[in-house]
Amino acid sequence: MKKAILTLTAVVCAFYVNAQQLKQNHLTNALPAQKELINHTQQKTETNIDKSSFLKSKTNSNSADTMICQSVDSNGIATNSYMGIENYDSNETLIQTEAYGWDGSDWYSMNKSTYTYDANNRLIENATYDANGTQWTKSSYASYGYDNNGNTITSISYSNWDGTKWLDGFKVSYSFDSNNLVLEDYVYTWNSANSSWSSNGKGEFQYDANNYLIESIGYSWGYSSTTFTYTWIQSRKCIETNDANGNATGYTFYSWDKTANAWNFSSSVQYTFNSNNQQTSSLEYSNGTYNYSQTIYDNNGNIIESYYYQDWVNASSFGQASHSIYSYDIDGNLIESIGTIWNGSSWDSSSKTIIAYSSNMIEKFYYSWDGTQWELNYQCTNYDNPNVSTEITEAKENTGFSIYPNPMNGEATMHFSNYNNETITFMLYDSQGKQVKEIKINDGNTVLSRKNLNSGLYFYQVKSKENVFSSGKLLIN
Repeated sequence: MKKAILTLTAVVCAFYVNAQQLKQNHLTNALPAQKELINHTQQKTETNIDKSSFLKSKTNSNSADTMICQSVDSNGIATNSYMGIENYDSNETLIQTEAYGWDGSDWYSMNKSTYTYDANNRLIENATYDANGTQWTKSSYASYGYDNNGNTITSISYSNWDGTKWLDGFKVSYSFDSNNLVLEDYVYTWNSANSSWSSNGKGEFQYDANNYLIESIGYSWGYSSTTFTYTWIQSRKCIETNDANGNATGYTFYSWDKTANAWNFSSSVQYTFNSNNQQTSSLEYSNGTYNYSQTIYDNNGNIIESYYYQDWVNASSFGQASHSIYSYDIDGNLIESIGTIWNGSSWDSSSKTIIAYSSNMIEKFYYSWDGTQWELNYQCTNYDNPNVSTEITEAKENTGFSIYPNPMNGEATMHFSNYNNETITFMLYDSQGKQVKEIKINDGNTVLSRKNLNSGLYFYQVKSKENVFSSGKLLIN
């Protein structure tokens, strides 16, 4: 593939040849800004499937997004679990993230990350901190350097701060040709005892006439029993094949046998693509077994089904397997995914995610199958306006109002533990904001009947003449 290391597909070979030295650092070095943002927001669990992103483009300067996640018990009562805040500068660039936990009554700081950019809006520094009481303790630090063409030529990362110095670190330097393709990378590890870098590994990359990566060789720095000196010793190799459109159709991995002085086959993976250059299948081979995956798209290019088989032999002979189905709205946004697991003769329901969109927030609801019905376990909401999330959360936590089961089928019970004989009204609205039901609550337990309500997501408010006691979401199956 073009620009090895700088594209996700090309990272496969690059990561393999430097796997022992870099572990996960190589992918971070290859895509510093992108990788950090994806890790923080957790916006994708499967490639090209989840079109809803908690990391949305900003419309206001110096803005912030807030994401709140809550666990949900069997009675449908939600309890705060996690809150993340993203802060942006006037260039709509992420400059800080903060993560909070819930102690039962209030949010407490867990960690934060800061991001610094150069005049070309390229990430040059990323620092993370852990909360320690009222103090912030260093957790990790990374810096990046670029050439005049915008290529990453150095990346340095440190971890394990002992209070005075970094104990662990990696450094990678890259060299490029005139086509901005990586020719070599050198990997170094940090020696905290004498504050110096030690050679650890390097990678060499070759391309065809179309500038597609075709071979990567990884070396480790070590002692040679042949030359009786420290030198580069080849250890891993990756061969990549590409189709006419530049799609990587296969990788074959080898390890170096010092005794036989030859390359030994290790593993391989093959891919197929449709006419839109979308990956439709993969076949992995390692240690005598195959794993197979298949992806099906609609006419708009959205993934509508995906399969994954372990210990694959053919379509009727395989080990464990999973199957997912995806649904979208008219704008192409993912609104539902359902996961199933193969039980040996049929597909059993396993998990479900429902996503709802509105002008100022995105909501995700995570369910598990209990054998007879779906149970809501977890929910996350991302708000454009942090104040909205704070108001809703405080109302839900402090009023003693709950509605269960949620999601509901035929009916649900509204429970008010703080009921004091005051006349209270339950207002239910559909996803468009239209009021569809109004119920007077005259005691601590009131039944909500579905009647003519369609399946879908609803919003409710519980209020008296002067106050809103609670607000939240109700899902009807």
